[in-house]
Amino acid sequence: MQSLDPQLATILFAVALTVHNVEEAIWLPAFGRETGARDIDPTDFRVAVAIFTLGAYAICASSLAWRSPVLVCALAGLGATMALNGFLPHLAATIRFRRYAPGTATGLVLDLPAGVALVVSLEAAGWVSRPVLWWALPVSVVAIAAFTVALPHLLSRARTGIRG
Repeated sequence: MQSLDPQLATILFAVALTVHNVEEAIWLPAFGRETGARDIDPTDFRVAVAIFTLGAYAICASSLAWRSPVLVCALAGLGATMALNGFLPHLAATIRFRRYAPGTATGLVLDLPAGVALVVSLEAAGWVSRPVLWWALPVSVVAIAAFTVALPHLLSRARTGIRG
């Protein structure tokens, strides 16, 4: 099976990530509050999602423009993270709470195939090697997951600190 062109795969990935993040931004704060899973200010969460999305766009665009090994590894890691995102936390939350967790459908239907296609296309084009992927992907997954969990809380603390 032939892989996608890395540039096309990157664009499709950015679109999938955007749709997924919009779904989360709209419905996840209420879901978290209703289930007790995550009580975070909706504005802080939405700002965090916007920052994450813009950061992802920056990684996508700069990887295509410069093809730097570090940037391409970050792009592959982002793709792998978003591919896994449909399962953890979204599918797990859907099962745990026995109701649809926002982001599950877009995570599984859009992010999973787009993330896998992105990583496969980067490797097939020679932009990143498999040995590099073996260490870069787990590091990226952990770093991106930590960032996305911490950012809304950091924003909330910063806003609370500003108000006094």
